[in-house]
Amino acid sequence: MGSGGGKLLEGICRGRGLSLYVHVPFCSAKCPYCDFYSLPSPSSDDLSLFLRGLREELRFWRPSHRLRLRTLYLGGGTPSLLPAEILEEVLGAIGEAFELGGWTELSFEVNPDSEGLPVKLWKLKGFGRLRVSVGVQSFREEELSLLGRPHGVEEALEALRACRSTRVDSLGVDLMYALPGQTLGDLLHSLGVACALGLDHISCYELTPHEGTRMGESILRGDLSLPDAEPLYWAICRFLGSRGYLHYEISNFARSSEHRCEHNLSYWRGEVYLGLGPSAGGNLGPFRYKNVSDLRSYAEGWSKGIPPWEEVVHLLDPEDRAFESTMMGLRSSEGVDLVELVSRAGGGLELARRLLGAFRGSYLEVSGRRAFLTERGFLVSNLILSDLLRRSRRDTGPG
Repeated sequence: MGSGGGKLLEGICRGRGLSLYVHVPFCSAKCPYCDFYSLPSPSSDDLSLFLRGLREELRFWRPSHRLRLRTLYLGGGTPSLLPAEILEEVLGAIGEAFELGGWTELSFEVNPDSEGLPVKLWKLKGFGRLRVSVGVQSFREEELSLLGRPHGVEEALEALRACRSTRVDSLGVDLMYALPGQTLGDLLHSLGVACALGLDHISCYELTPHEGTRMGESILRGDLSLPDAEPLYWAICRFLGSRGYLHYEISNFARSSEHRCEHNLSYWRGEVYLGLGPSAGGNLGPFRYKNVSDLRSYAEGWSKGIPPWEEVVHLLDPEDRAFESTMMGLRSSEGVDLVELVSRAGGGLELARRLLGAFRGSYLEVSGRRAFLTERGFLVSNLILSDLLRRSRRDTGPG
């Protein structure tokens, strides 16, 4: 018999595939810019707590008839930090609750300093089509030192060689830009190395200072200053576009459509997904939740049969849901289906009018029934979406 969570999942999915994210909350050291929940240098007790909590959480969500996983994403933290035997236990527990196979896109985040990488990758290959994303961040030693990364350039190259040796199905790197002191030449050097390696996927994330992080506080105090991100972003788009990479999402480029991250696209399409592990969240249609960002509280909650959710949202208002689907859809090159948007009850037509009226032109293009952001629109997407939200609230608020 399925559990309460499993029955809810079956009712929502109705035989369709499911996307699953697992947050592995461990890393070798806390990077000075990172605000994700993670614990540096986990003990054996930490690993046991995580496994125990994850098993109980999977038991809660397990349906009576195993649902197929379309995508599975192991993120963090640093999933590649897990010992091979623990990693195998995690995948085994997931496979007991859900159906894994050749149809499953299995994404795995790797840090270059992780030990025993080839063994771990060979174990993962049996559970789905394996795509690996290596957290290189930069191919310049000075920038790696600034970012507090525990690896050097040669270690990053060695990790990529190890991934190639295990014949993963898709291999990519994460890079960062708009770093303190970074020049256009610095950025182009890292992009050039990534392209020379013939990588299948390249993600480029702007450094965003967060309060409470060491780098964020240094920037807020004025000890460090950030360069203008706009010309660097344009340079990324031009450089990777000229080398044949598809710009399919604000921060992501793929060598071909087969190498896009389907898991991330499921977010932007507003599809159902589960999030497991401390701080992970899920989207089950109108029901959203987020797990507590504390390993012990997470494990203890599930051991008592009490979901350790620190946030629960029931998004029932049709206009709120229409706005959310528009906001998410515009993050990818697929854009938004205007016919579907207009057909939504509760303000979909008005939302479409506001979207087209305010942003069509240099920020937004329409092709057939779909609207999507231009490259310029991608660059200022956060401003566009916040402005759209502000207009929506102004137009629907009390008058």
